[in-house]
Amino acid sequence: MLLQKQGKILSDQPKVVSETSNIPERRKGIKNKLGLLKFAKTFGNVLESCRVVDYSSDSFYRLKIVYEASVEEDLRDISLSVDQCVEEAVVAFAIEKQA
Repeated sequence: MLLQKQGKILSDQPKVVSETSNIPERRKGIKNKLGLLKFAKTFGNVLESCRVVDYSSDSFYRLKIVYEASVEEDLRDISLSVDQCVEEAVVAFAIEKQA
């Protein structure tokens, strides 16, 4: 059934929103949060940085924990992706240069 309101035809069916339709908003949110982390590191004062961007310090520290955990996990994934021959060459080089 269609409804008409101020010359516009409206459907009474609910609008189907796909999961990917709000990706730009998600990216913007992620970008803002990463910006806050960088700003606090550069500024050197978490509380003042949070005040400037209107973000609670409690939320900042939760974000920082999640960010650090994800970075650590990414680093572990990177270290696992090194080819065996490269790892052996690096270890042999390190042992050789140790003396």
